[in-house]
Amino acid sequence: MWDAVTAGVIHALASLFIAGAASLAFRMAKDTGARRGLRAGALPVLGGCLLLAAFAAGTVGNATCEDTGDPIRGSCEERADDGYEATDEQRVEQFFYIFCLLFIPAGIGLAEGNNKRR
Repeated sequence: MWDAVTAGVIHALASLFIAGAASLAFRMAKDTGARRGLRAGALPVLGGCLLLAAFAAGTVGNATCEDTGDPIRGSCEERADDGYEATDEQRVEQFFYIFCLLFIPAGIGLAEGNNKRR
């Protein structure tokens, strides 16, 4: 029973984190749209969303190191998740998932900020 409760709480916290990130993207893009306008503000907003989505996709499946064998050179002898590596399809899926979660609210915020500029 506690496993289901824990899983539900973790899922709710993850959803709140995603909502917070989307809200932050919206507010930042709205401020950019109000200052720069739609055309001049679109490139920084798009670039920021692309960079964050690329970073998130690049970190999918990278194992963390639990035991470093050589403290000087930093080699890893034991992986936390048995060396799981994500496929290209999983990385592309993660990229578009994060990009859509950020760019859709950011685009709406950019347009709304541009309307307030007028």
